[in-house]
Amino acid sequence: MKTEQLKTILEQHQLWVSSQGKQGIQAKMQHVKIPKTDLHGKILDQIYFEYADLWKSNLNNTSLISAHLEEAFLERSHLEGGILKYAFLENANLWGADLRSANLEGARLERCHLESANLNKTIFIKARMIETFLTDAYLVDANLEGANLEEAGLVGTNLMKANFKDTILREANLRNANAQFACFENANLERSNLAHTLMQFANLKGVNFNMAHLINTNFASANLEETNLNQAYIENCFYNEQTQFPKGFIPMHYSFLQI
Repeated sequence: MKTEQLKTILEQHQLWVSSQGKQGIQAKMQHVKIPKTDLHGKILDQIYFEYADLWKSNLNNTSLISAHLEEAFLERSHLEGGILKYAFLENANLWGADLRSANLEGARLERCHLESANLNKTIFIKARMIETFLTDAYLVDANLEGANLEEAGLVGTNLMKANFKDTILREANLRNANAQFACFENANLERSNLAHTLMQFANLKGVNFNMAHLINTNFASANLEETNLNQAYIENCFYNEQTQFPKGFIPMHYSFLQI
């Protein structure tokens, strides 16, 4: 697509947004190929970018509220500070993308590829992230409160200080993840895989561990009060004197090792 043609389409779309549909034309750019395009700071709410090629594009501080980005190719794109509330990103490819401090509250991210993405301080409140791929991603200080990450892949992910309060992580894979100082209060980790996960200083109060795999998991100084650890599969997990267990729970009876 020629630069002038793209500029006209986007200007008409921004007019359509600002006039609440009374002027301009809503952009419908399915399958468009515009890699390495500078779209930073633009207002592209409700735009249609399904299957679009936006590889390495600059979308920093761009507003994409309720935008349609299903199966879009956004690998290594820049979306720092972007507003993607309630956006549709099912099956989109955001491998290695930079979404630091972006707002994806209520977004649809089912089966979205976010491997190796920078998601530090990103907001995912009540987002739908079922079967989302987050292997080796960075989620330091991210807010995922109330999000649904059922069957999500978080292998090797950095989750330090992240907020997973009231989050659904049923059957999620957190193997080798770093969740130190993270909050999982009242989260559902039923049947999840926490093998070799670092949980030091994590708040796990009220977590559902039913049938979860806790193998070589480090719970030193973690808060495990009001959890159902006795219903989990536990093998060689670690704790220290500061670890807080559920009332009546005896760690040495469940393959816990003191460090």
